[in-house]
Amino acid sequence: MNKGKVTANMMALQGAVFNLEFQIAYKLQDMEHQTERLIAYRNALIQHMSGKVQELNRGNFAVRQHLKYVDLYSQQSNYQTLSYEDTLLVREELAPLILPDEASAVRLDTLMYGIKLAYLIGRKYGKDHSDLLKKVSAISTVANIPEIMVQVDLLCESNR
Repeated sequence: MNKGKVTANMMALQGAVFNLEFQIAYKLQDMEHQTERLIAYRNALIQHMSGKVQELNRGNFAVRQHLKYVDLYSQQSNYQTLSYEDTLLVREELAPLILPDEASAVRLDTLMYGIKLAYLIGRKYGKDHSDLLKKVSAISTVANIPEIMVQVDLLCESNR
């Protein structure tokens, strides 16, 4: 690839993941999702997102143009009551600034967050589910990675 350099596609993908995370945090505010497990998940998601915003280089030209939003969403307390307008604002102003992670991990994150969001908003996620099963099937054949060997029974079960 580009010898470790960030590509525009990777940046767009990481921004898409951040946007999906934000939408999930927004949907998890609904009364129907106020279970102990989902509250804990939302809190972890907020901690992760605010951390990603805090990682932004405030000296970067693009980041400086959006400091109002960087300052706002670097504080976890500002995620407590999100509005639909916040989701639009983050998609336009903040998500494009988020730093990329490893591209293959980000693609899997995008798939997983897409499935979670589809579930939360009541949409079908059959294609995403089948894509996930294909990835699990492919990775279950890799025997030289210790993390995979620990989960081999679970991976083989999901292939059935």
